[in-house]
Amino acid sequence: MGKAADLSIFDESQIIMVRRLGTSKSETLRLVGYSRAVVVSTYRKWCMDGETTSRRPAVCLPRRIDFKGERRLLRIAHRGRRTTTAEITTSCNSGNPYGVSQRKNKKKSKLFFKSIGDKIIDQRLTFIEKQRNFIIFNLSYVNAVETNEIFDYSIKSQHKPSPDYGQPLFLTPYIRSGNPDKAKTLSRVGTIPNSPEVLSYGGFFTVNEKYNSNIFFWFFPAVNQDVKAPIILWLQGGPGLSGLFGLFVEHGPYVLDSNTTTKLRQFHWAKSFHVIYVDNPVGTGFSFTDSDYAYPTNQESVAKDLYEFLQQFFTLFHEYRNNDFYVVGESYGGKYVPSLAYKIHKEGLSSKINFKGIAIGNGLCDPETMLDYSPYLYQLGLIDRKQAAVMQNLSDSIRQHIRRNEYYEALVEVDKLIIQFNVLPYTSYFTNYTDYQFYYNYLRTKEPEDFNYYKSFINLPQVRKAIHVGNLTFQNGEKAQKNLLLDIMQSVKPEVTVLMNHYKVLFYSGQLDLCLPYPLTVNFLHSVHWKSADAYKNAERAIWKLNDGTSRIAGYVHNVGDFYEVLVRDAGHVVPYDQPKVALDLITRFIRGISYV
Repeated sequence: MGKAADLSIFDESQIIMVRRLGTSKSETLRLVGYSRAVVVSTYRKWCMDGETTSRRPAVCLPRRIDFKGERRLLRIAHRGRRTTTAEITTSCNSGNPYGVSQRKNKKKSKLFFKSIGDKIIDQRLTFIEKQRNFIIFNLSYVNAVETNEIFDYSIKSQHKPSPDYGQPLFLTPYIRSGNPDKAKTLSRVGTIPNSPEVLSYGGFFTVNEKYNSNIFFWFFPAVNQDVKAPIILWLQGGPGLSGLFGLFVEHGPYVLDSNTTTKLRQFHWAKSFHVIYVDNPVGTGFSFTDSDYAYPTNQESVAKDLYEFLQQFFTLFHEYRNNDFYVVGESYGGKYVPSLAYKIHKEGLSSKINFKGIAIGNGLCDPETMLDYSPYLYQLGLIDRKQAAVMQNLSDSIRQHIRRNEYYEALVEVDKLIIQFNVLPYTSYFTNYTDYQFYYNYLRTKEPEDFNYYKSFINLPQVRKAIHVGNLTFQNGEKAQKNLLLDIMQSVKPEVTVLMNHYKVLFYSGQLDLCLPYPLTVNFLHSVHWKSADAYKNAERAIWKLNDGTSRIAGYVHNVGDFYEVLVRDAGHVVPYDQPKVALDLITRFIRGISYV
């Protein structure tokens, strides 16, 4: 079946995996770039032993390839026209453990695989022969409409040096062996070309050793070098959106342009706070797990992983353990933030975390009380009366599903309403009625281009090497989201209630948000039964102005004790993106205890 092979002599980027994907209709092959694996599938079964992942240095490789029955010629279209081909045939020569050989002195040959069918290939495919030249397949976009469709492929018989991505840095083994100082030194982020010099640290903490679940972080100590400055843990939403969105798009030290050129952000939060950005949960961004069983399916499991992350973080950076600590997030972070904070609260003194409070921006906390989109959209003039009635009926139906604990049915109908989690294959009523492709700010109809600049930047070899992620896949969060689907329509109101009774709490909302608008947040907060609920409902609203000599109106505040509910003017769902200066003032006043009035 298979035998182990040492791949250390080969560059990671020259290895390819051919993975079999099972579907209900047929079995197909998909060509997938893989860092340290070469697996060639037979027609109907795997020709390998053992587990193969991109993170293991040795894998099982086939001794032979057995293509029985029907064979198909796979030829790849290259720039829309047929090109000359060279011959590759299967082989079981003892000196060729990869099962691939090149016939000499022939102009054409055949490469036999099972037909691909309905798949798009955009990969560089490389077969490597020991003690032979590299044969690099440069594949263009291919759409095999039928399973037996034939395309051309072209071959370049030259070796192109692979980029230097470095290696992923796993810090937990150093902590377990009692060597956290070495881990800290290794985690310091290296030089990023053409970027401002900002001290930071990055790497992975293993939060579940059984399943090899690892959370990636990028930590920025306060630029003002105040060791005792408060610490902010930033939790992005989604579910499945990388914390690097917050770093590069919202309030991190770096801001990017279309050429992936970085400059120092004027109003970044690391000026006077220590800020930790994480890819949460596993399956998001660079955070990964080796097992499908390890993806969090509820907020309890999300909080468990994050809590373990924090314990290791404060072991590595022990000089910050006594600092004031805040958990802050936005959007679906409205579920993550209270869940982690409640976990810390329950652990009490054993957590050894100086936890002070939470801040949530345009957060989803309690779907049942946060469904009244219809009157809000109607008052904005984005829908008419008839459309408003349709959306209101759907909102009422979603509420009934939630009350009956029918969370998946509720989610399906939310997909129809406005916030789409890609449960359904068609667009929402909101999109059909308004033609908006973007609901984070009602002054925009399409997503800003710079929301995605960071994805190209973090795939640059020199950046990957600097932040210690190596050539690991940057995941789009799809698996993380799918595993949390049944959690989306559930509430964290009980956790929020406890936190409002014991800690500092800030809920802030952008005035222009359509995803989770301000009135929906207020509806939720008025439904929370906490010690100062009546005082909050009767509190006078104050005007908040920037103290910069301009007397600019930043927003409006309800404040009772340590609780703050704030509307931020001229901002949408992503407040720090739309109003960076105001957002910095907002979080600074909250953490430092400075009045908004």
